[in-house]
Amino acid sequence: ATGLRVYHDARLFSLILSSGLPTFDDPSPKTLYFNFQEYQGCDPELVLPREYLAHFRALFEDQSRVWFLHNAKYDMGLLAKEGLYLKGTVHCTEALALVEYNEHLKYSLDACAARLGLQKSDAVEEYISHHGLWEWVDIPGKKKRDKQKYFAKVTLDVIAPYGLVDGEITYRLGQHQLMELHLTSLSTPANLPNIRSVVETERELTKTLFAMEQHGIRISPEYCRSAAQFEQARYETAAREFQEISGMEFKDSNQVLAKAFEAADEAYPLTEKGNPSFTDDVLETFTSPLAKIVQEYRSAAKNANTYYRNFLWHMGRDGIVHANIRQAGAKTGRVSCADPNLQNLPKEEDFDQPFLVRRAFIPREDSFFFMIDYDQMEYRLMLDRAEEMELIQKIRDGLDVHLATADMLGIGRSPAKQINFAMIYGMGNDELARSLKLPVEEAKALKRLYFSKLTQVKKFIRGVTDTAERRGYIFNWLGRRAYFPDKKYAYKAPNSWDQGGCADVVKVALNRVAAFL
Repeated sequence: ATGLRVYHDARLFSLILSSGLPTFDDPSPKTLYFNFQEYQGCDPELVLPREYLAHFRALFEDQSRVWFLHNAKYDMGLLAKEGLYLKGTVHCTEALALVEYNEHLKYSLDACAARLGLQKSDAVEEYISHHGLWEWVDIPGKKKRDKQKYFAKVTLDVIAPYGLVDGEITYRLGQHQLMELHLTSLSTPANLPNIRSVVETERELTKTLFAMEQHGIRISPEYCRSAAQFEQARYETAAREFQEISGMEFKDSNQVLAKAFEAADEAYPLTEKGNPSFTDDVLETFTSPLAKIVQEYRSAAKNANTYYRNFLWHMGRDGIVHANIRQAGAKTGRVSCADPNLQNLPKEEDFDQPFLVRRAFIPREDSFFFMIDYDQMEYRLMLDRAEEMELIQKIRDGLDVHLATADMLGIGRSPAKQINFAMIYGMGNDELARSLKLPVEEAKALKRLYFSKLTQVKKFIRGVTDTAERRGYIFNWLGRRAYFPDKKYAYKAPNSWDQGGCADVVKVALNRVAAFL
């Protein structure tokens, strides 16, 4: 394709289709490159008219087909621009690689290929680098520039073999995953959750997420521009105030802040690597007015760039933002979101402020926004699995999860909430003490009290951890597996079980809502 921004100016200029490898009995090519782009001096016979894309419609709409695509939603978005949609089963080899084994560091096509002993071609990257077919692009809200590569300018004799290798690798990767997942399914006793359910959910989810992305969400560009200007004025004012008080030009760097706070007689902590730490939690403990100024600067700069200007950058010509919902977002099975990250927006409650980030989004005509939210689902799922009936009954009687825990322990809701999540996340005593802002011995005592009251939760946590240590993996209610090749990380197993279980609740629900709509 001509670029990565599917909902902007990117368009496909070739299609690569693979149905396997040549064999002794059938040596004909099984991977084909269809070129729709004219190249200077290129044989006209090697260029298909763009209207020929319509001839692929019957193939793509064949519901009996299984399609292997790596980062499938990207390809589906490019095809949709040509009026082409995949009606068969879509098997995203990136998403299913995570289902097969969730402990790899990378899930890119080249990383997945390398694990099978296959290698992507470097020819195109070398050509782009050698001929300077790229440029740096500054994206609002990103600290590092993006390298924009121009694949459409690579010559046909280089790009075609490269594409053929990609097509062949994707096919072989998909076939490998089918075999591995099938073997896992066969090895699972009939009375236990089967990974087959996870595979079916993820395959359907690819289409659900694609539909969500295509629909997108509308923003008000006028609001975003006004808000960005307002926030810019805020952080420019903060920078001037910092300079007036400290005598130093403001820069949000450890070196500058260290000098400024040393001059203000503020002692700052060091990270494990020995670097100064100026997180918001640290700044909250400072008495110097510089601390509030730095926080003001950071807040305004983040609002202006990470949110408002970033929304405008990713907005299409129609005023719609089409975020990338990453299906293989986290090893637990959760999705993540990027370009822009709409999954992590600030929870603003001061409605008297002139600008709020969530007000940037506006419903389409004849539509409205409403919120569907699972209430404290992680802790509820864990209680259900642990069968902690006394606490469950308190919740059924009307208390919220954390208030019910507080009631049982005789403490306030806030520390009860902290310790509830600490137990799920496998938090150690020191970390729990920091979270509760208590001495370590008091945190230990509270932990002992917690487990003395919630014996079934203690049994659940110990059981899942022991299973991860002994067997090397656990599985959740749907059949998703989380692997623990190193026993020292088995303490994370309860969190993997819970987060992955909640992720699958959401994924199943998303598919059901999509089907309903």
